[in-house]
Amino acid sequence: MRVLFIRSSERFSGAERYNIELIRKLRMDSSIKTGFLTNQKTFAEMLKIPVTPWLPEEVGTKRQLVKTILYIPIFVYKYIVSLQNYDAACFQSRTEMIFLTPILRILGWRIVWIQHGPFFVSEASRIIKVMYIVASRFATKIVAVSEDTKKDLIHGFLQKDKVVVIYIGISLPKMLKTPHKRFTVGFLGTVTKEKGIEDFIRATKNFYTLVIGDGPDRNLIQGEITGFVKNVKKYLSRIDVLLIPSHHHEGISMAILEGMSMGIPVFATDIGGNREIISNGHNGYLYKQGDTENMAHDIRVLSHNRSKLKLFGKRARKTIEEKFSINIQAKKFVSFFKHL
Repeated sequence: MRVLFIRSSERFSGAERYNIELIRKLRMDSSIKTGFLTNQKTFAEMLKIPVTPWLPEEVGTKRQLVKTILYIPIFVYKYIVSLQNYDAACFQSRTEMIFLTPILRILGWRIVWIQHGPFFVSEASRIIKVMYIVASRFATKIVAVSEDTKKDLIHGFLQKDKVVVIYIGISLPKMLKTPHKRFTVGFLGTVTKEKGIEDFIRATKNFYTLVIGDGPDRNLIQGEITGFVKNVKKYLSRIDVLLIPSHHHEGISMAILEGMSMGIPVFATDIGGNREIISNGHNGYLYKQGDTENMAHDIRVLSHNRSKLKLFGKRARKTIEEKFSINIQAKKFVSFFKHL
């Protein structure tokens, strides 16, 4: 099976880090040939491929829609028509899903979508949502990264028999937390109000904090912040508890998986697919959005109970080993593509 991944992206964050993990693992399987086209410079550098000019924005507004319609014929002719040595294409951004799916299906390609989170609760315009539904009829299969995402897609009138769940996977680092004296609460992700940075600040005002990431609301951070980094594990090793109080309805949070893979308990909002990763009171905690008082309380309890902190960390790591390892999920993808 020969699969071409196409990914337009304005930034490099959790979903992009997962793509790197998945592509590298699939490249190691001789039964699958993979290609990758992206406009994202960091993506291209890490996969050692050239940058492909592509749409600079995700389609969500009428202006972006018009821009895309004008550009699509050029892109298809220049970058797709010449790539007839592939059997299938895999899309992960709505730009490709909506506009390239019908065209490539007509050209005889099999089309796979990977939907990284609920779509119909997003702020996309009504016309984009209608176009998404229409384009989905041309897709061969649609991979949802969580049961919560699958439920959203089916509720949004996508064909139930086309949607399958394959969880995001992550490699398991050999290096866990480095010894340190200061109890540290961390945040990993794009620094925005949507990702819950204001709740993070309120819940951790009495603790030392480390924010891993960058974003438009970084000016709100009074403590230590790394800015954009490629190697997040280096900084996660300094963290005791990872707090992800996101308001964003995600499918599966890569930040949560990365933290738990390092043996770090994660405290997060009970939203999207988070409850499929975190077992409340077992390997971390889940909260209602904005419940900073209980977040702060639970952080304080674990800061004074190192044995419980260590137990939660071991359970978190075990969850990743048994359910979210990239080895497990990549094998599922190989089997999926072989039976496409």
